[in-house]
Formats: sequence, C-alpha cells, structure tokens
Amino acid sequence: FGDMNTPTVRIPSRTPWLTAAGSSIIAITLAVFYLKERAEHDDVRSASAEAHSQLALAQQRIAEADSVLAALLAPDLPTATLAAAGRPPAARVYHNRQSNSVVALAFDLPPAPPDRTYQLWGMAGAQFVSIGTFNTAGNRRTVVQFRVPLGARYQESAITEEPAGGSEHPTSPPLLLGGWGS
Repeated sequence: FGDMNTPTVRIPSRTPWLTAAGSSIIAITLAVFYLKERAEHDDVRSASAEAHSQLALAQQRIAEADSVLAALLAPDLPTATLAAAGRPPAARVYHNRQSNSVVALAFDLPPAPPDRTYQLWGMAGAQFVSIGTFNTAGNRRTVVQFRVPLGARYQESAITEEPAGGSEHPTSPPLLLGGWGS
C-alpha cells in the first residue's frame, strides 16, 4: 500500500471561506432589510402622530364652532351693530348673558399690522372695558368669542386698533362704534 514516509499533500479547504462569505452576505442582507423596515416603521409612526395632531385640531375647531353657535342661539340675545361713518368695515356683536360670552363678527376689516391688534370694548357705565383682542384674516373677516364677567351689561361697544397684546384703555379713536339693543 503506500509508504509511510511519503508526505501527504493537503489541499486547503475553501469551505470556511465560503461559509464566512455566505454568512456575511446574509448578515448584510438582513441588516439592510432591518434598516428599511425600521425607516418605514418610523415613517408610519410620524404619519400617525401627524394624523392625531390634525384630528385634535379639527376637534378643537368643531368645539369652538359649536360654542359660537350655542352662544348665537340664545333667546333674548342683545346685539350691537358697529359701523364706521358710512363706510366699510362693519361688525356685529352678540352678548349671551346666560353663558357670559360675547361673539363678534367683523366684516371688511383689513388685518392689523404685525405690531398691532384690534380690541373690542364694551362701555359699562362711563368707561370702556376691554372685552378682548383679535385680528382678521386675509379675507378681512373674523368670528371671535370672548368670556365676559357675570352680569356684564354694555350700553355701547367699539373696536379700536391697539398695540399688540391690547391696552387697558383705548389709545386710538374707535374704528367701529355702535350701541346695544335690549
């Protein structure tokens, strides 16, 4: 049979190298797949958060609209029509004494400059008291609702242009002025 002193020739095996290369390819493929799935998951999570945010905003707007509508549907609703001297803009103000709220609708009133705001006033006794501040949109209209003190009664109302944030007392002549009905 063979001579025991004859050296054996060993052929290096490629199996460990092929196994390592195959494992590396599988690991890279799995990593790419994982990263892709993770990115898609993050996109879905972000889209879901945005949808929840939009839903909350829509619910808030619906609640505000419901509140305004409820204030306008009250019986015996005192109303004031505010106007400038024969020219636009105009406003209509409703005082719901049951809910202690005032709803103001302004028409054809241009947006206030960036450092200014409009302020709604009610005349109680001999002095104007602030009801609240607002601005109009690009369509020159707005509907705003304000809380007023329990039992508040106004003889007149006015809208003035004031510094941003409003003033304690009117600092400019009224743009719109009108008396209250019953």
